[in-house]
Amino acid sequence: MFPEWQPEQVHPEQVRDKENQLETNSALLQEIRELRNRLQESEETLQAIRSGEVDALVVAGAGGDQVYTLKGADEAYRVMVEGMAQGAVTLTKEGLILFANERFAEMTQCPLDGVIGSDFQSFVTPGEADLLAALLNGSARRAEVMLSAGATAQIPAGLSVKALIVNDTECLCVIVTDLSEQRRNELTAAAEMRARSILEQVQAIVISTDLEGIIARWNSAATRLFGYEAGKVLGRPISFIGMPGEADPLDAWKNVRTAPQGFLEVELRVQTSSGEERFIRVALSLLKDDSA
Repeated sequence: MFPEWQPEQVHPEQVRDKENQLETNSALLQEIRELRNRLQESEETLQAIRSGEVDALVVAGAGGDQVYTLKGADEAYRVMVEGMAQGAVTLTKEGLILFANERFAEMTQCPLDGVIGSDFQSFVTPGEADLLAALLNGSARRAEVMLSAGATAQIPAGLSVKALIVNDTECLCVIVTDLSEQRRNELTAAAEMRARSILEQVQAIVISTDLEGIIARWNSAATRLFGYEAGKVLGRPISFIGMPGEADPLDAWKNVRTAPQGFLEVELRVQTSSGEERFIRVALSLLKDDSA
């Protein structure tokens, strides 16, 4: 014989407890799924921002990731600076680069994605840290610094700083002007002034022309001999000092181009502003500039 089977008796309270537990487990599973989805979306968003797919910047800090975006009125600002001939960067008050245009990346010879998120200080020579600090704290609005351009090169740059609001946060807009051409022009002008000063002080007659014999320089000694002020002869052909019926001085100036080593000595019969006849011995030599 088999023992008699009797069904287990279940109390209604136990049924309700199990149902409640199942509902709780189901709610927890649903909440977990939702949290996982949100986490995945957040990670995808952060990755898109970091990769440049989204117009924003994620900055890691002690309080977690902080997101900066350029939107609304800032979009007009960005469109404007992208077409500028100068470099443009947007900084936090601490000097973190939130945005930079292509021109600044070209000036520093650094990829744009390597510029954004960097410290602006890393592009300024170490000896000018105090000057940069003055710009960041607002005690100075303009400065001239040396910017790093690649691994070893440097370029002189002018910085102009203006306050800017990004995401309700006070930032700084820095316009960066490459001063290389200006510095070259200043050096050229200084060299020209020194050359003129030397020419004016020497006792020898110094006349400089182009290859066609058009006078470009005429020093004080030439004025004393011929009686013509420099302003009256610059731009005129050297022929005008020659005597009628004599060898044209312009021929000698042209012959120097084919002379050995670009040097020629000749004797010329010339006349002064008063018509007085003079015999002079001239040493001609070719001068070459960097473009020749």
